Amino acid sequence: MKGILIAAMLCFTFAKNAQAGTFYMGNDLVETMPEYEKAERGAPRTDFVKAGYFRGYVLGVNDVFSGYVFCTPDSATISQVSAIVAKYVNTHPERWTVGASVLVTDALKEAFPCPKKK
Repeated sequence: MKGILIAAMLCFTFAKNAQAGTFYMGNDLVETMPEYEKAERGAPRTDFVKAGYFRGYVLGVNDVFSGYVFCTPDSATISQVSAIVAKYVNTHPERWTVGASVLVTDALKEAFPCPKKK
């Protein structure tokens, strides 16, 4: 039963954003961000599924692009990386219509630029 529910959710997400050319948009990430922020504060009545979705998405993008597009230091924590993205997203509402991976990548590129090659 769980598998059917997950498959249905993935199909809905794909169908919702197929015309946009990406699976997950900035607005979708923004929708989960308040729950992530509540979880970080230890607030009651937090939707930890949405909080985990935000954090998991951010960390997935970080793992894929770190060392190529930006250079996250080895000392950076999961909470720090997630907080950097949340701050960037909160201060750039004009960018919520771009793909979520672009939004996360831009936030981390700004925070952790790679050293210039000589």
